[in-house]
Amino acid sequence: MFAFSWAVIRLDWADLPANATWAQFHGVTLLCGIGFTMSLFIGLLAFPAARAARLRPVCPGRGCQAAPGEAGAGNEARPGLTSAGRET
Repeated sequence: MFAFSWAVIRLDWADLPANATWAQFHGVTLLCGIGFTMSLFIGLLAFPAARAARLRPVCPGRGCQAAPGEAGAGNEARPGLTSAGRET
């Protein structure tokens, strides 16, 4: 974030905020980068791969294959495990 913002400011496409130093600006962009990374991390936790596969659109017709973890996909859950692979 800092490199892109620095380039935009140096090319005079934007201005450094009034009364802000480059050190302060760097700190803010560092926090923005951490926040963006955390949002991706939380999004991955909220939608695990097994659930994401079930959320895909259902295709009409006979050529469709079953989603991972569904019957007929060749990877049926073993007894004692959930479809996500965790023990029950």
